[in-house]
Amino acid sequence: MLGKCFKYEFKSYSRLLVPMMIACCASGIIMHISMHFSFRDVNMVWFFSSIGLLPIMFGSGIGSVIVCFIQAPRRFYSSMLSKESYLIRTLPVSTHIHVFAIMLNSLLWFLLCLNTALLSFYLTIFEYTDRPSFTYALKGIAEFWQDLFSFGSGFNIIHLLTLYLFGQIVIMLGTTVGSIVGKGSKAAIAGFVYLSYNFFSFVGSMIIGLYYEIMGFNDPGLEVPANLLCIYGLAVIVGGFAAIIQLINKKADVY
Repeated sequence: MLGKCFKYEFKSYSRLLVPMMIACCASGIIMHISMHFSFRDVNMVWFFSSIGLLPIMFGSGIGSVIVCFIQAPRRFYSSMLSKESYLIRTLPVSTHIHVFAIMLNSLLWFLLCLNTALLSFYLTIFEYTDRPSFTYALKGIAEFWQDLFSFGSGFNIIHLLTLYLFGQIVIMLGTTVGSIVGKGSKAAIAGFVYLSYNFFSFVGSMIIGLYYEIMGFNDPGLEVPANLLCIYGLAVIVGGFAAIIQLINKKADVY
């Protein structure tokens, strides 16, 4: 059933994100061509047309990542707590399977959107050189991920994915509690999401504060604090996921 849930959520994500990814890639390619002609022929028309594409490129690139992040809590609320959940709950699918499918899709689309934004960005900046742009754009993306997979650095791929999932779990937990306490009130949900995010962020800040209080500021490296936050984030993700499933199965109702 995980495969069917994954396909269902995949289609939901694709309807929103594929047009934004196409817009990001298209604006990056057109901007690349415009800048090529503007520098080759010293043509101001091409130059300013490429500048005009900047808001589209950055807006669709950054916007797709933001929409991808927001989509998971939105799909979670629609599928588990809104009126749509009457239909979802009649299906022979466990709650944890459906929530897991939502988060898995969110993670996949986040990586796709991030790579699309990087491709458009690198296509643009490498046009300033005489190098083959597309080849060096792919090389730039590869180097970006190579740096993230360098586990000796202060920030790596595990930290990035943990941070991403941490934010979503905290929002989902606040949404669930707010829906139960406020009996479906949108104001209660918004309030509990705000409180939940601030509470877990505060605890994370306290962990880093205690670390520096004990160790001092003699060590300038960020690897240990980043790893501490990563461990904390993973604990919140696992604990939050379990709490969400328990609350939905035992106490949550549709309002």
